[in-house]
Amino acid sequence: TRLQLESTISQSCGNTSYPCVLIHWFDHIADEPDELTGMWMVKPSFVKDGTKNLSVIHVDSIVHNAHLLPIF
Repeated sequence: TRLQLESTISQSCGNTSYPCVLIHWFDHIADEPDELTGMWMVKPSFVKDGTKNLSVIHVDSIVHNAHLLPIF
């Protein structure tokens, strides 16, 4: 599963600040990377009512970045 950063959010509780991000999830199109490019192909994830599959997560939960390239 991949994600796209939508917005940054900082939540505070007392003297502690919690840096968070709003993300849009993406799903794999296939079970393996594209044969020609070696890259995973993904599509935006939506919930049953058709709205974006969004989550707020702590920035420390992000393991690594990825670049999403459009398919023409």
